[in-house]
Amino acid sequence: PVFVWMTADWCLTCKVNEKTALNTAKTLSLVNSQDIVVIKADKTNEGETSDSIDQLLSDLGNKSYSIPFLVIFPGDGSRPIAFSGPVTQGMIADA
Repeated sequence: PVFVWMTADWCLTCKVNEKTALNTAKTLSLVNSQDIVVIKADKTNEGETSDSIDQLLSDLGNKSYSIPFLVIFPGDGSRPIAFSGPVTQGMIADA
């Protein structure tokens, strides 16, 4: 499984998600126990990287390119699970 976390330094909700749901002992333990690859896609600076992230957001149906946007690509190839806006540890664990 791959977990892509789209964020930016200027995004307040992104920072709240990081502190309360993503960078927590419970979530990190789950990620490690399930051998989940985590990719942080940072839109802080405009440019090629930000454009690539916008393309991924669009491809995933987020036509407004809004962040935070988190996507879990299951290891079995099934449909990605996406979240936008605030998330909780429970939402991540359930997905």
